[in-house]
Amino acid sequence: LLKFHDVTEPSPGIIPPGDEHVGDLLRFIGDCTDGESLLVHCMAGISRSTATAFIVACYRNRRVTELAIAQELRRVAPLARPNGSLIAIADRLMQRDGRMWRAFADTFALLDWCDVYENVPFELDSSQLS
Repeated sequence: LLKFHDVTEPSPGIIPPGDEHVGDLLRFIGDCTDGESLLVHCMAGISRSTATAFIVACYRNRRVTELAIAQELRRVAPLARPNGSLIAIADRLMQRDGRMWRAFADTFALLDWCDVYENVPFELDSSQLS
């Protein structure tokens, strides 16, 4: 269980995502068995959970480009608006040299946020990544 708010900057009573949250996530993923399913959710299923799904897919699929993973996430979850702060932290901690961030920016940065209130469940199937 990771507890933080869907923000990019701290303010009173608000917890932004940090290295410790992403570090805990990466340790948890590392302890999972290959091929094991993982359920990820957040309040609305739009930002924190979709960023986490992207991070997990990048971690588990090192032979697939970050851009291919981002594009597949966009295809299966068209309402996804991943939290860029989580992705930036994961990119750094996973030593991806900006590839995760660029894939996120190229795939999601220009999407309109105003009509998105809640996502629908989706499956990001690693066997569909290439």
